[in-house]
Amino acid sequence: MTAEWKRPDYGTAGEAEGGFDAWSLESRTALTDTGSTSVAKLEAGVATIEARVSDNSTWVVLRWPEDAAIAIRCGYWPQGNLEQQGKIRAKDDEVVLRLKAPSAKFETTVRVLAEDTPLVRLTVKVTPSVPLLPAFWPRDIYPLDKKNSPEQTTGNVYAAQRESAAGFLYALLEEPGEGTFLYMQNLTALNEYCHLTKTNLQEAVGGVWPTIGLSLPAAAPGSPLPAGREVVISDAFVGLTPGICDNEARLAECFLEHVAAIYPHLEQPQVERHDWPWRSEQALNELIEVKNLTVKKSSGIYVRPYLDAEVPDSTVQLAVLLPALDYSEWRGDTDPPGLLDELRDAMGAFFDRNIGSILRYLPDVAEEGPAVDGDRDRWSIDAWYLYHPLMQLANLAVRGNEEERKLFLESLDFGIDVAHKFKYEWPINFNLLKLEPMVEDRDTEVPAKLGETDVPGLYAYTMLDAYDLTGEERYLQEAEEALKHLDGLGFEIGYQFNNVAWGMAATTRLWQERNEDAHFDRMLVLMASIIHHCQIWESECGYAQHYPNFMAVNCLHDAAYSAAFEEFEILLAFHEVLRSGGDSLPDSVRMLIGEYCRHLLNRAWYYYPDQLPEEAIATEQRQGRIDRALSMPLEDLYPDGQPNGQVGQEVYGCGLAFILTTRAFVHVREVDASIYCDYPILDAHVDTGRATVQVGGHPSRECRLEFVAAEDADLKAQVAIALAGGKQPERVKSINDDGRRFNIPGGSHVIISW
Repeated sequence: MTAEWKRPDYGTAGEAEGGFDAWSLESRTALTDTGSTSVAKLEAGVATIEARVSDNSTWVVLRWPEDAAIAIRCGYWPQGNLEQQGKIRAKDDEVVLRLKAPSAKFETTVRVLAEDTPLVRLTVKVTPSVPLLPAFWPRDIYPLDKKNSPEQTTGNVYAAQRESAAGFLYALLEEPGEGTFLYMQNLTALNEYCHLTKTNLQEAVGGVWPTIGLSLPAAAPGSPLPAGREVVISDAFVGLTPGICDNEARLAECFLEHVAAIYPHLEQPQVERHDWPWRSEQALNELIEVKNLTVKKSSGIYVRPYLDAEVPDSTVQLAVLLPALDYSEWRGDTDPPGLLDELRDAMGAFFDRNIGSILRYLPDVAEEGPAVDGDRDRWSIDAWYLYHPLMQLANLAVRGNEEERKLFLESLDFGIDVAHKFKYEWPINFNLLKLEPMVEDRDTEVPAKLGETDVPGLYAYTMLDAYDLTGEERYLQEAEEALKHLDGLGFEIGYQFNNVAWGMAATTRLWQERNEDAHFDRMLVLMASIIHHCQIWESECGYAQHYPNFMAVNCLHDAAYSAAFEEFEILLAFHEVLRSGGDSLPDSVRMLIGEYCRHLLNRAWYYYPDQLPEEAIATEQRQGRIDRALSMPLEDLYPDGQPNGQVGQEVYGCGLAFILTTRAFVHVREVDASIYCDYPILDAHVDTGRATVQVGGHPSRECRLEFVAAEDADLKAQVAIALAGGKQPERVKSINDDGRRFNIPGGSHVIISW
């Protein structure tokens, strides 16, 4: 069983941590019989829902066992004088209230979506009768004590919206009631408000106890909501859990279950199949032919991190090499292109014999001149940059190359010494010679004293690779010891999210091998951290209207953007999680992983500058320049409407196309065709006239399966589907007449003949 969990001492917790404002204290009078009128009641399993109307607001009061209660202010009119308009529309699971103010009309709809684990949806629309310039919206969630006031409540906000990720507020009520709830604002529904008021939704959901929830941004000067136009100003989902979750794994599990329950109710962009094999061919040819993508030195050929910028870097070299080798194998090369051999041969120059490890930079880095963001120092390194190349070298070693195996094994002892020096709690940046922190913790006030908190997971993954290659028990012990240092971090466990995903893969591997609850629990917490930073909405703010962002993951804990490299690594790690965990994984994890991979295949196309209008790309870059004709992705796409590519054109992100090709397309060389699936392909075998494919994900969601051949090819596919345990799915639907495209359940075993 999991060891007793001690709640972290960071975050917003305690009685009136942020003090009381007039709007939070208003509930004391507004929720009394004299301050408001009860107009409707609903039940959602163990929860009761009451709608009340006060002089300036509609209130929805949610109560569930253990005296847990919150009120949500659904619409606010500072002038007061709200009056009920017409009859209340009420059903067993829905209530619609219409209120009229002197200058606006409000409509509030309350729907019960699920009762077993109570889930409620609250939608508020406003129709101004004059051009309305909103200047302030109070936050909308009010924890309640027995006097309908927040004054005697204590609680903890575990997760709030990060930058422009999903509009989450995940909180615990401790006193006087006990309960946990997830509030998720459907930010997609607020696009029209943002467009009209020229605002964005960055960190619109948050606050400090007890003033929490959504606060819409004030309209920009001269940008009112027009008269007579109905606009959504809130579309909130609220999932309720009775009692106190007594450990962080249970908190993570409930969070994921609530998100999975909400997910089917969200508007989602249409997922299209893009020609990733073509994009891969373009990228490989450019690596070979375009001079500014690589640099030649006496020790070999090296990839530039950005177009025309930055110096050779071991992580960059391997981030291009490994996916390119996968693609070369996928297309059936008997010998990989010569450039890939040259990149491979050049890796040894990164090894420093005095330190005894692969390092980030080559010995001549000081001769390259100052970096854009400061002087380069070969002996200064971000913690994850020490271990990520080792993980990649292990991948090459598994392919049977002795030189990479030797480099990997010779570097391990130094990596272990560093882990011991920092007691498995790595700083942001440290000196390789002195093993002393240079940047110890994050540049944030809350939480304090946290470094690169996810490196224990990356380190453990690397140690597991070492164990698999050598069979030496000490590497397994190192992995298990490191993972213990993820405990107690809760929703702050993530620093950089590709590394969080590799930690998730490591914990899943150990959970399957050891069958220990602690590893399963850590996997849940890591997954919850990824989803916390996921953009589970579709933005139309500013330039974001030109590309989909649904399910993108912010690359860093404090980043406002998603990045090509981090995203394709998350997909790689997720594939490993599904392979290792199989049907033993929780339904919520399987479903959310499948949906992440599905939407990445669609929206990743827009990392490429040739898919964006010129005005949506930044005119200046921190690194190098941008060439819109190249199939090299931009590093940074923003959901809040900023211009994209502010960091630069990410040459080391070119693995994106290679990875999506090799993980989503099964090459059928016999007929020069491919089998495509937008859910993870976990296993595939091709024989003459027949192929079998194991698809990941969860059967509750459908994915797209296609037999991709030339339009004039005289081929017609026949598809047979089976689920785990020999069950037959209820739905396998061809979506056209040529017998090549099908909607199938996630988790299917597919047999295709042609």
